[in-house]
Amino acid sequence: MGNSKVTAGALPEGTVIKSPRDNYLVVSVLGSGGFGITYKVTRLSDGKTLALKEYFPDKLCERGGGDTMAYLRTNAQAIETGIHDFKTEAERLMRQKITHPNIVAVDEVFEANNTAYYTMEYIDGYNLRQYIVHRNSGKPISVSQALSVMRPVLQAMSLLHKNKITHLDIKHENIILTVEDDGSLRPVIIDFGQSKHYDRKGNATSQLTNAGCSDGFAPPEQYQGLYKFTPQADVYALSATLLYLLTAQLPEKSSEITAAKIIRMLDDSVPERIKNAIVNGMRRDVDDRTQSVELLAESLGVDIADHGHEANVTRLLNISRQKSGPDLSRIWKIAAVALVCAGVAGGIWWYATLPASPAAETAAVDGLDSVDSLSLNVPQENLAVADNQGATPQNDRTADKPVSESSDDIQSNKKEDTAPREDVHNEPTDDELFAQAKSLDDFQKLADRGYAKAYAPLAEKYFAGRHYEGADYFVRKALAANSGRQTAIGVINKLTVIGYYDDKEKPQY
Repeated sequence: MGNSKVTAGALPEGTVIKSPRDNYLVVSVLGSGGFGITYKVTRLSDGKTLALKEYFPDKLCERGGGDTMAYLRTNAQAIETGIHDFKTEAERLMRQKITHPNIVAVDEVFEANNTAYYTMEYIDGYNLRQYIVHRNSGKPISVSQALSVMRPVLQAMSLLHKNKITHLDIKHENIILTVEDDGSLRPVIIDFGQSKHYDRKGNATSQLTNAGCSDGFAPPEQYQGLYKFTPQADVYALSATLLYLLTAQLPEKSSEITAAKIIRMLDDSVPERIKNAIVNGMRRDVDDRTQSVELLAESLGVDIADHGHEANVTRLLNISRQKSGPDLSRIWKIAAVALVCAGVAGGIWWYATLPASPAAETAAVDGLDSVDSLSLNVPQENLAVADNQGATPQNDRTADKPVSESSDDIQSNKKEDTAPREDVHNEPTDDELFAQAKSLDDFQKLADRGYAKAYAPLAEKYFAGRHYEGADYFVRKALAANSGRQTAIGVINKLTVIGYYDDKEKPQY
């Protein structure tokens, strides 16, 4: 869950935000929208990593002195109402004890720096946009994969609606995929900054300001302001999110998109039932639209009844990126096993001509046992999601290789003592790993696991493949890591020439 882009008005890294209960150290900016900024923070009392949302309507305010939020008197009423609603909705999630494996958990709500904040669990993973762009080469996923993602999301949204809460900002960037211990993926709904609660009569229990609208995912009525309980607004956003997963394209604004355009976006392989469900879920007229999440699920042929853990996860997505070259870890393993086998074969021939000794037998057994532990492990990036077989341990790179000995050495050892001796191992250096990745054109695996030297070459590779967003993503990571600056700057210049940064903020270097 990360965002390397510079966010205007964001608190700098290292800032300490004080609440009545604790202090939080800003580690990085995770993302921002029209009404708030989300940070990755460390809770100083126990070192726990959390996400922290700050109410910061950038069109009405600016960053003042001492990390405060500053605004004009003419905007005071709107700001104060916004702060009240921001806190109320976050507190409601805690007070009503609305907990669900696919809904982010809120931890603390408080005011500081002339604005409001709430902390929530930090979800380590990729949002759906990042998955499609960076992990799936900008390509859509299959119908079965998309439905496996949406099913637990629909179930969670059904729970919110039963509690008269609408999210009002469901989109590809507000659903995170995080890896479970068993290797499955858990989609989690985040960012409740726009959510609203309603009473039994359907009236809002908090004052509604001009809610933020995400073009392509917000329905027409949301732009006018929602004053009654309207679950159909979330139905529209959920349908648009499914459309994005099946097309890898952002839907047009709700005032412009039509049923015919939706059908043209979808591949012929998508069943008619799914096409019709998306079209009906994205009708402009709220009365013509699918009226509830439960009906949307039914139209998609998805069962959202609670079936325990399996109901909250998906196992169909292939998180490991398809590689253009062989898997480095496999190469090291094969090479290591080959060396061990060669050593064992040589040892058999040697010891066939010598009397067996306890020391020799012990060394041979140790050598065979070490085969199971041979691996190449590169530290994972904190935001990276591991493959379907589970997360790779975040330890140092190791590739154990048995060191050969001459016959003189062996004879000397036999004469000196008969105690088992320690195995000697050589680890590949960073430069050797990088050279291996370069020769195999396989930087993606290293980059996914936080190896900074791979970022800039991977940015070049993405640019060459015309995946410009991916190129920009790894350019920013390279600059942030101060690795491969010249290569990264070269890619920035190329992106500038083709006009990629015409409507985006260009990285600073």
